[in-house]
Amino acid sequence: MVGKYYMPEQFDAYNTDFKKLIPIIYQCGYLTIKDVRRIGFHKAYKLDFANAEAAKGFLTLTNNN
Repeated sequence: MVGKYYMPEQFDAYNTDFKKLIPIIYQCGYLTIKDVRRIGFHKAYKLDFANAEAAKGFLTLTNNN
């Protein structure tokens, strides 16, 4: 999930479809844009945890469920 490139439509819109967690995790602030890469005429964004605390909090949350 982190360290990968995503097209904007994969993470920029909130959707109640919980099968797609990237938009929710991004909107909650756990993920941030770390890099931008042009792919043809489109931009792809590399998402990663915003900081060490966000990574720890997210991993703790997912390990407890």
